[in-house]
Amino acid sequence: EKSFFDVIDTYLAAHKLSEQRLKNFRVLARCLHRFELYKKKSGGRGFTLSFANLTPELLRQIEDFLLDEKSVFLQYPDIYEQYPYSAKIAVKTPKGMPQPRGQNSVADMLTRFRAFILWAIDNGFTVNNPFKHFTIGEIVYGTPIYISNEERNKLLETDLSDDKEVETQRDIFVFQCLVGCRVSDLYKMTYRSIINDAVEYIPRKTKKDSTINVRV
Repeated sequence: EKSFFDVIDTYLAAHKLSEQRLKNFRVLARCLHRFELYKKKSGGRGFTLSFANLTPELLRQIEDFLLDEKSVFLQYPDIYEQYPYSAKIAVKTPKGMPQPRGQNSVADMLTRFRAFILWAIDNGFTVNNPFKHFTIGEIVYGTPIYISNEERNKLLETDLSDDKEVETQRDIFVFQCLVGCRVSDLYKMTYRSIINDAVEYIPRKTKKDSTINVRV
């Protein structure tokens, strides 16, 4: 029988995820590894994360763990030597200490976890769905505050020539203010996107549902 984490590897191998989504799921997998070790060290010596022992109560414990890993780090730093908080940062440096996660980030991670569980059910790895009686917190967005045309122009006219990288990012930002495209659409633009003195593109996010050109 495949272990819980073996099935996660199978899930990742079976899905053609973007590099960013793959990276995000690996972050979640490391968190689950750390949670398993945390449970073992905090009284559950024989604890092993499995499909069978996933319950709504355990999901609540995982949610609490994700919200406050810093306290776990301070109590059991050796866990983070096995499964670092960041794959790129040395564990024993201040930057290697887990940072507090917001409710939106945790909700996003649990949504990703739920997608994996549903896939595991569909593919015969389990019949247990702990999310059936567990509510993931809603992702809440703040009220957007828009800059004015005057603020945008002030930014555009600011001399940033001493830092070419920042200057380029400023130009990209101002261009997007004027065109209104997503970053993913911007990256796909070429000189051929300029048609009859206008920029034309098909929004990638809605490409499957609509092939209407956006013309600016």
